[in-house]
Amino acid sequence: MIKNIVGIVLFVILTSCGTSTGPSEIKEAPTNLVAFTTINDQIQLAWQDNSSAEIGFIIERKTPYVAYVVIDTTAADQSEFLDIDVEVGNNYSYRISALFSDGISEFSNEVSILLTSCSPTGLTVYETSNYYVFLEWEDRCIEESGFVIERKKNDLEFVIIDTIAADITNFIDEDVEVENSYNYRVAVLVDNAISTWSNEASLYLSVWFEGLEFGTEETFDVVTWNIEHFPKAN
Repeated sequence: MIKNIVGIVLFVILTSCGTSTGPSEIKEAPTNLVAFTTINDQIQLAWQDNSSAEIGFIIERKTPYVAYVVIDTTAADQSEFLDIDVEVGNNYSYRISALFSDGISEFSNEVSILLTSCSPTGLTVYETSNYYVFLEWEDRCIEESGFVIERKKNDLEFVIIDTIAADITNFIDEDVEVENSYNYRVAVLVDNAISTWSNEASLYLSVWFEGLEFGTEETFDVVTWNIEHFPKAN
């Protein structure tokens, strides 16, 4: 992919070195380049297109202590680009230039951004005394509109079981049955977009006896327990 992009750029540069038959148009560079992270842990670029004669834009990116490289080109009249080939925790710098049939413009301003994740972290689950499942996680997003909670029962697929309001960091799942395994994951909801998922947390919902006591008679036939929470058929 990058080899093809570089080939296109070199072709334009080489052809622009020929004899000109007329005055060249001013190659207006793009301006006001900005970068921001998306809910899906990607980087969105946006800029101002100042020319009507370009045939595309060249996107360059660098990481600290590494030179700029061309990562992609866009069509003409575009003013945004989504970089999906990025990793959370890395610092990225960008610059773009306009591509013309007879050359390339100056570069835009440079922007740098540290890619941080908006996804929930630290998801933990545990069984409550009444055989429900309690979920808790860390909210790292500022402007979420809510959270999406998914659950997988035993070997089935994950399904959405609920959505809750913003700034809530716990949830009780009451629609569960003992002697089953459950896996959970949580995502941030912003408008109609969903973030990448949190870590998965799982447990096996087991039966337990409260206050189990064995008799001390020689016959050992006295066994009592509290069956208030013991699951019963029908």
